[in-house]
Amino acid sequence: MRRRFAVVLLFAAALIFVGGAEARQGCCSHHGGVCGCQCCDGTALSAKCLPYYPACQGESAPGDQPPADTSELTVDKVATNPTAFDGHHVAVSGTVRSVLAKTSHRGNDYETFSLCEKSCVKVFTWGHAQVKEGQRLEVKGTFQAIKRVGQYTFRNEIEADEGSL
Repeated sequence: MRRRFAVVLLFAAALIFVGGAEARQGCCSHHGGVCGCQCCDGTALSAKCLPYYPACQGESAPGDQPPADTSELTVDKVATNPTAFDGHHVAVSGTVRSVLAKTSHRGNDYETFSLCEKSCVKVFTWGHAQVKEGQRLEVKGTFQAIKRVGQYTFRNEIEADEGSL
């Protein structure tokens, strides 16, 4: 009797867990999972996955809308209107502040710093670009108003193009 109860309980648990997982299996699996209405690396949900997230229907993906005025794009324009530039490639100049060179737990070198005028945006780049505090610099890269990577959330950040610094 106990054995039959245990088997039935196990079978019911398997149906509950497997049934819910099948509906979303593969959504953003190569992009760090689903975070809100996008993949955790900032890419949009695919057309295949979107129906499983009804709250996200009707939202445009970053980069779908044309950015706000890009003539004479400045750090201040991007920092004060981040949603207008979300997901877009930008090129801005400013003064470097708060340089931090690090190595990840996996051994990957990276550097972060703020690029400032009156306002600032964060800049992330792979490798150690060896930028200096107070240096004037043009940065080209993809701007994201919100970027989630695992448990971390980054706001108003440009991921610099490889070799652009």
